[in-house]
Amino acid sequence: MKLSIIGLVTLGAACVVLAGCADVKPWQRGNLAREQMALDPDPHSGDPAHKPAIYPELDAASRTHGFTFGITQVLGRNTLAGLTAGYTRQSGSLGNPYKTVYVRGEITPEEYYDLWQASELDWSKVTTLEVVGVELFREVRPDVRNQLSVSMRLNQYLPALKAAPHFDYRYYRDDWGIASHTVELQWVQVLTRTVTLTPGVRYYSQSRADFSAPYFLAPRTDGH
Repeated sequence: MKLSIIGLVTLGAACVVLAGCADVKPWQRGNLAREQMALDPDPHSGDPAHKPAIYPELDAASRTHGFTFGITQVLGRNTLAGLTAGYTRQSGSLGNPYKTVYVRGEITPEEYYDLWQASELDWSKVTTLEVVGVELFREVRPDVRNQLSVSMRLNQYLPALKAAPHFDYRYYRDDWGIASHTVELQWVQVLTRTVTLTPGVRYYSQSRADFSAPYFLAPRTDGH
C-alpha cells in the first residue's frame, strides 16, 4: 500500500509539472536565451561573502624502496617457526597536505599588523610555513624516513585437539622516533572438514613521532 501511495504521489507531481509546461515556439525563445535568465548551478558563487576554501596544487612526489627477508624452519613434526625482517626507505613529499597544526607565536601580532597594512599580502616575508588560518599552518614532515621491522611466528599443531595455536610478534621502528609492538595469538580449531573456528587476541602499542604534538606553544626550531 505504501508503494502504491508513493507511486500515485510521484505520478501526480509529474502530471502537475507537465501540465505547467507551456508550448513555446522556437521563435518565441529569445527571452529565455538572455544571460539574466540562465539557471545558476551554484547560486552562491556570485555572493561576495561566499569564499570557498582554496587549496594549492598538490604537485609533489615521493619514492619508496624496500626489501624483505624471510626464513621458515621446521622445528618438529608439529612445530613450524618463521622469521621475517624488512627495511623500507621513503623520500620526497611524506606529509599530509590536508592536515593543519596550531603554532603559537610563529607570526607575532606586530607582523600580522604589518601584513594588514601592506598593499599586498605576502606570508613568505614572516614565515616559511604555509598559512591556512590565524596561527594555523600546513603540516610539515621530514622528507626522509627509514623504517625497520622484525616479525617472528610460531605455529604448533595439537593432534589430540585437532587445533593449532599461532603466536606472532612484530617489532617496528623508524628514524622519526616511532616504535611499535604487536603481539597476536590465534587458536585455529578444526570443527568439521569444511568449518574452522579461529578466535584470537591482538595487542598493539605505538609511540608518537619526535615532532608530533596536538599543538605547539612556540615555533619549532627544526621546521617540522
